[in-house]
Amino acid sequence: MRKITIYNILLLCLFVSCEPVLHADIINESDQDILLEIVFDKATLEEGWNGKPYIEFLKSYPNYNGISNLKFDSVELKSIYKIKSKASFPLESGIGHEPDFKLFRRIRIFNKDTITLENKEEIVNAFVKSDKRTWELQVK
Repeated sequence: MRKITIYNILLLCLFVSCEPVLHADIINESDQDILLEIVFDKATLEEGWNGKPYIEFLKSYPNYNGISNLKFDSVELKSIYKIKSKASFPLESGIGHEPDFKLFRRIRIFNKDTITLENKEEIVNAFVKSDKRTWELQVK
């Protein structure tokens, strides 16, 4: 019985670990730092969090080493980040599913020219699939 349980656990780990991590990144290819403004979608957050508080989640988004908010507005659900020259920002990632960008209502990138993505359709169309697991928005 014990061998069957251990075998089942190992088999489960094998299936779970086979799912690929897919991600969408904003890449700063320019020679200067850029500012990224993200407005999060309140309806999606409230549905996904089932009425639980999500502000702390947004304050730490994307919860990735070395990236933090420069400014967070809890009324407008807006965060501003700095992306250094030749660096990237991990906008979205997930195990086993392509980025759907549901969490975002609007994205603005401030560089020499301002890039404004006003809705989910514009956000989805701005990202290019660069390999089987990665979508990129390159800022030059």
